[in-house]
Amino acid sequence: ANNGILIIGGDALERTAHVQILVFDKTGTLTVGRPKVIHHRLFSESMPLHEMLNLAAAAEQGSDHPLSLAVREFVSTYSTSEASQSSSSAASIEQTTNSTEIPGQGIKCTVKGREV
Repeated sequence: ANNGILIIGGDALERTAHVQILVFDKTGTLTVGRPKVIHHRLFSESMPLHEMLNLAAAAEQGSDHPLSLAVREFVSTYSTSEASQSSSSAASIEQTTNSTEIPGQGIKCTVKGREV
């Protein structure tokens, strides 16, 4: 991930030792070089979208994982856009406690007493 390459699983990296030809198509992260959130969807009406996005940004704030950066960038852009439309200021990202990165699954933390 340090050089913009994200390889999941050691076996995939080990198999590259035997590769003689590598062909890429021009899609997504290969073209841009980093992940980007392009669409969001709220599956429950029990929480407003802006609150869910703020919790996601809070959970991701301590990570330098490429997907965490993409989530934070999206939330920042979304929050700024919403604030300009409603004449209010963008919400600040809450602090987290008990933050733990779970390899292959994501992040678990507590934000304002709520487990995320």
